[in-house]
Amino acid sequence: MHIVKTQKILYNHEIRIQLITDFEDANYVRLVRKLPDSRWSNHLNSWHFCNIQNHIFYLNRIFPAEIKFYDISNPEALVKVCEEPSERKISVSQDNSDNTIKLSFLYDRELTSMILNLGGKAMEEPARTWKVENSMGAHEQLSSYLKKANYRIEVVSDSADSSCPENNSIPSRGDMEKFESVLKSLNYKHRTIHQYAYNVKRFLATVQESQAVSSEKIRDYVDDMSIGKSLSGSYQNQLINSINAYNKIQNGKPFGHIEIPRPKRVRSRPPVLSIQEVERIIQSIPNIKHNVLISLITATGITVGEAVSVKPEDLNYEKQLVFIKGSHEKPGRNIPLSDDLIQKIDIYRSFYHPENFLFEGYRGTMYSERSIQKAIKKYAAKAGILKKISATTLRHSFAVQLVERGTDIRTIQQLMGHKSIRTTEIYKPLKSVQTVS
Repeated sequence: MHIVKTQKILYNHEIRIQLITDFEDANYVRLVRKLPDSRWSNHLNSWHFCNIQNHIFYLNRIFPAEIKFYDISNPEALVKVCEEPSERKISVSQDNSDNTIKLSFLYDRELTSMILNLGGKAMEEPARTWKVENSMGAHEQLSSYLKKANYRIEVVSDSADSSCPENNSIPSRGDMEKFESVLKSLNYKHRTIHQYAYNVKRFLATVQESQAVSSEKIRDYVDDMSIGKSLSGSYQNQLINSINAYNKIQNGKPFGHIEIPRPKRVRSRPPVLSIQEVERIIQSIPNIKHNVLISLITATGITVGEAVSVKPEDLNYEKQLVFIKGSHEKPGRNIPLSDDLIQKIDIYRSFYHPENFLFEGYRGTMYSERSIQKAIKKYAAKAGILKKISATTLRHSFAVQLVERGTDIRTIQQLMGHKSIRTTEIYKPLKSVQTVS
């Protein structure tokens, strides 16, 4: 059980809900980012999101059962929090080669500061592991703090047998650079490369350097992730693909010889917005860059990654087209632009004068995908649309609107950039389309 404490705070003249926890997990962060107008504050060292009624009921309903939320402004909740078992855990092992102690734990500002004062250093691999000198002074200070902070200490032995022939050590920096470089040469998208590398690092960080990495271990890991964190079937498949891609690039073959069972992919019709709801969102956007970028996504059905990758030279004003570059096993495609959208883009360019990308971030860099995703949620809430909205929702809405107009499914497939017609067919039949409002 992991505890997250909440409280209402006044932040930049706005009432917000602050989330306070020592628990850190990729799935938790992914869900937090989906909360309405969620933001990270370095000053508070915590996430916070917009004030909503009955937020405890809301949070406990959308998060998995192993994460429990309590409002600490409620006296009854404080008692419950105190009754919950400790959620903090630290792994401790001894390295005799250089007389140091290895400490592995989720981020804790006070503990990290103490380790730095003791002359400790962070290790690149495995992740979140620190080394500190094995001395009496370090023992006393660490023991005192861990007891006070109610840590559960897990002692790890370094004497595991490493004679297994199917052994793969945690990747070095060079290994990961090679992995990412090969994926890039195969024309994988930047976002996909980043996600694959993250998946591999997270998996191998759970494996001791002396342990064997086999098909069974991957299967156990995927099962643990799917059962414990309620991951979707598509994400489980992505985990398997990431790990196998890494090992194939490093060793020339997938892990082991045992087939890893893959979850059945459930295809369901995605939630979409009506034309009126899309217009309400566009009309609620005063920021000209956000307005044009989101208008481009809603009017063309391209992904947010494709939208921020568009360059000024990809626009063909004469033929009223935008060229979307291809990626791994996908050819590039031309998408028509309406007169209104071209006029919007012209006005935007007269203000911003982009050079490297049509939508630029700091010093001409590619605009952040995360920034535009957060902007879409913000403007959807402003337009009175309270359910989950993302750039993908706008993309699905574009496809469904084409289907409703009688556009040929093959044409829609080409515009959406789908490799398989089966992917495009999820937008049919029309009667069961779920409209988000």
